[in-house]
Amino acid sequence: MPYFIWQTIFTALSLVRVCANDMDTYGREFVFVYPPNNSGSIGMEATLSIINPNTKQSANVIVEYPEFDTNGDNITTTRHTASLVVKVLSSVLFKFNESVILNNINDGLHSYVDARIVVHSTILITLIAHNVDISGARDSFLVLPISMAGNHYAFTLPPSSALGSTIVYFLPVKAKHNQYVTINSIRSTSSCSCKHTVQVGEMLAFSSSEESITLWAHSNFTFVIVAAVRRLPTAKGSDVFDFGCFMPSSVPITGCDKLKDNYVMPLLTGKHHLLTPLSVECKSVEISIHGSNKIVKTKRLISTFPEATNSIVLDEYGNTAAISTTTVLNVIRYGGYNVGTLNYEEGGYLDEVPAISQFISGMIPVIIPSDSNQVTVIADYKAMSSAFFDSEISLSFATLPFLNGSLYYSSGTVSPGFHFFYADGLYIIFISGRMNNSAYGFVPAFNSRKVVKIDSITPSFTEFLDGTTTTKKQTLVTSAVRELISNDNISTRNHTSYTRCTYGRSKSLSTERFLIKASSPSISIELSFSILLICIFHIFIA
Repeated sequence: MPYFIWQTIFTALSLVRVCANDMDTYGREFVFVYPPNNSGSIGMEATLSIINPNTKQSANVIVEYPEFDTNGDNITTTRHTASLVVKVLSSVLFKFNESVILNNINDGLHSYVDARIVVHSTILITLIAHNVDISGARDSFLVLPISMAGNHYAFTLPPSSALGSTIVYFLPVKAKHNQYVTINSIRSTSSCSCKHTVQVGEMLAFSSSEESITLWAHSNFTFVIVAAVRRLPTAKGSDVFDFGCFMPSSVPITGCDKLKDNYVMPLLTGKHHLLTPLSVECKSVEISIHGSNKIVKTKRLISTFPEATNSIVLDEYGNTAAISTTTVLNVIRYGGYNVGTLNYEEGGYLDEVPAISQFISGMIPVIIPSDSNQVTVIADYKAMSSAFFDSEISLSFATLPFLNGSLYYSSGTVSPGFHFFYADGLYIIFISGRMNNSAYGFVPAFNSRKVVKIDSITPSFTEFLDGTTTTKKQTLVTSAVRELISNDNISTRNHTSYTRCTYGRSKSLSTERFLIKASSPSISIELSFSILLICIFHIFIA
């Protein structure tokens, strides 16, 4: 065999890690719950996409989950265990019974029987949970691993309808004695601070209705949060309601220090956002809002009663906006809420907007639940220059006019199913969609928060994005943003307790053979080698 072929093979095998970067939202252990949807658990469909991003190893996964039998005030709990294998660069859809949901979450802060679902994996995986009501109301959310659990959280939730409710679950990573949570909350009519002990074998949940609520939670143990709004209004004054659910990420304990932070969000499928300072002590925080239409405005956030909701409507900033601030915030995207004159996205959903410091790099698998969808990529120059969706390398990006012109934007619709995205630089992906006038929205991967203090030697924004200043001129960008290219087809196979979905045929990569040889020991080498040859190609053209 000629020397250059051996050299190419060696280089490809050496680049496995480059093409399959580990994101912080990947994990080996996860803890979460399914909140009841608008109709409770009756007829509810709770499914979990278990995704293996590894190009070499299959994932052996164990799912531990409860099932509840309620008879009046008596609740009987039975815990079950299921084992499954997720092959390289593929996903499995695991289906739960509706009895996995614990109903009757009462108003206020109370302890309940442990309803946690625990997922273990032999290698790093990622999870997307889907919650669908019998009426069709739905949302999908990224399940955060326990490696991203923290001691401090801050976020704001919009009001539910009169017949709905807001539910927040506080889930310990490990059940131990002497665990407590201190919660400061501000609602439209009241504010309070309370300390609650979490008993072993129980979980803590808070519920309210008809009012927006801002929460700051701190504990002496690491925990995760699942937050949901049942009967979420889809438009102001509307009698049409949806469902929103997500897992907020933990925030650093920085008080009100001046810190560098920037957020970029697409506005095509969500213009309403809820902003929360990290501490109730931050009396006032100034932010600047930059639109893709070059409109710039400033706003002052208040974190004291009764003005702590800090809801902003970005309806005059074009298709994309950036928020710059001198302190760390939590930003919640209230999607599908009265979206423009075209009303593109019916329904409503809730999701967290990662800061630019949480952008990722490398390859990620992406699950698209429906035909009607919007996939948006925000990228720096290096990512824009090397990006491809599935096997396409000709994505078109437009330059965003804010933050020194260092970010680029591409958006479009793709076929439902399993895809993958790759880029060398830093980027983030937003996914939203609708089914039967109900919306969903989530970010498939991001990294943990990074604190960047402001001082005389703080790097410029472009240096903050990358270790080097990205001042190159854009060469492959067109002024118009065209749609992302989709797969030709998605291959699925039915199983008894779950459905397996594997990446199918594409236009310029012969990946059909990956499916045919799935049982062969050489599959991981073939898959890694083919994908990594693409990585080499991108290195050569960079």
